[in-house]
Amino acid sequence: MHAAPIPPPPGLEPGPRRGVPLGCLIGGGIGGLLLVIVVIAAAVAGMPPKTKEQPAAASSSSRTRHSTLAPVKPAPRAQPSAQQLAARLARKYRLPNPRSNTPMADIGSDELLTTDRVSIYRFRTVGHARRFAAAAFARADAIRVGRFVLNFAGRRGADIVPAAERARMAADLRRLLR
Repeated sequence: MHAAPIPPPPGLEPGPRRGVPLGCLIGGGIGGLLLVIVVIAAAVAGMPPKTKEQPAAASSSSRTRHSTLAPVKPAPRAQPSAQQLAARLARKYRLPNPRSNTPMADIGSDELLTTDRVSIYRFRTVGHARRFAAAAFARADAIRVGRFVLNFAGRRGADIVPAAERARMAADLRRLLR
């Protein structure tokens, strides 16, 4: 049981082929090819020139092209935590009763380690650390080293750190952060 073919609608009966003239096909093909060439040329023009490595004994008359790309910076080293720095400084300085007072997000600090003699703040940015160290209450008793601040404020008696020891501690912190 096969169905009979459906006849075409009136006006669309098969007949002599009516297509696009050959000249239009060729012109459209050439136009499309030119468009592709222009797009490729524009893409290549925006690319930096390729440079070939010159052999060690290259003549002085040979020219080398330099890339227009900026040099790639190495990834920054991970900064240690305030707790790690306190442990390293405690090898050389008396830092009794270390305790974590994290988080201090309201001042931009992402870590705070307090001892009886110094508080070590680690800030998210150098700008946050700079503003904290420059604050009126901390100006005389704070030393900023990068994203870290050593704060000596509020200490009494034997826990007061002399100025010379503060300077040495800050210098050691700088060395630890290199």
